[in-house]
Amino acid sequence: MEMTEDFKAMFSSKPTEPSSKQSTPPVTEKDLKLPVGALQHMSKLEKDYGLQSGILLSIAQQESGGEEDRANAKSKVGAKGWFQFMDKTAKQYDVNTADFYSSSTGAAKYLSSLKQTFEGDLDKMISAYNWGQGNVKRKGMENMPSETSNYLTKVKENLSKFGGLGFSKESMKPPTKDMSQNPKAGFPLFNMTQDFKELMGIQDM
Repeated sequence: MEMTEDFKAMFSSKPTEPSSKQSTPPVTEKDLKLPVGALQHMSKLEKDYGLQSGILLSIAQQESGGEEDRANAKSKVGAKGWFQFMDKTAKQYDVNTADFYSSSTGAAKYLSSLKQTFEGDLDKMISAYNWGQGNVKRKGMENMPSETSNYLTKVKENLSKFGGLGFSKESMKPPTKDMSQNPKAGFPLFNMTQDFKELMGIQDM
């Protein structure tokens, strides 16, 4: 049997050189301390309310990502829960701050309102979420406090990671027990089927 150089290369035992650009591994809900189904839920909300992909996750991670008990997180000024709603805003958007799905839905509605108020200006939307839309309108972005400036920077950094690129639909699904996968490497094991043999013109020895 004659094998082409290309075909030999496919099965060469010589290790390949690592790529200089390493792809970012998928982000999972467990990594982010989020409930099951949270990523799909936020992605749907972003589509339903016309929001930038990843904005809800980016804000949620900045608001409560560092807390062990995110549902009951409370700031020194009284903001509560996953998305750190003040009581007045939570009441306005009918939010149960301890419930992720209620909080994320309320956050989507609030951001949609901010988008309309600021005509889609993302920096103003993010700053208003932290500083208040009244302050952004009256005082202007150039006068924002350092806390809001830092908040804006960190949320936009999160967006660069989570803006539809940091996770995929596959990462949102529960793991399946597929014995065709190598549990250590996570790649399909090669199986030279009869169909493949015929396709490549390989004859059984």
